[in-house]
Amino acid sequence: SSSSSSSSSSSSSSSSSSGAEGGLLVVVYNSLAWPRREWVRLPVAAAQNATYTVQDAEGHSLPSQLLLVANSTLQLQQGLRTAGLAGDPAAAAATELVFEAALPPVGYASFVVQRISSSSTVQGI
Repeated sequence: SSSSSSSSSSSSSSSSSSGAEGGLLVVVYNSLAWPRREWVRLPVAAAQNATYTVQDAEGHSLPSQLLLVANSTLQLQQGLRTAGLAGDPAAAAATELVFEAALPPVGYASFVVQRISSSSTVQGI
């Protein structure tokens, strides 16, 4: 069963360098001693007619979905900007790319995310 609670002790990091045609490499770590599945949420720019692909380390495509960021999160971002604790409001994404990651025990899994424009050309995020 997947869990997104803070007690799950998972962390994720990403790097703009990847070996897959300019995509974004996303690494998700599982600090627990058993395998699990976890939802990964990445803020993305919601360009008109853009779609995204997610591939695992073996190159298999994974299902993904674009979702609007929750209003409560947008309000929190606004409060952080008002308090001087957040950056440029234009940089805050209002859309998230969501996919499910299968994670090994006390290990990590890597994924490559690519944006595909309406003309079907692959672009980095």
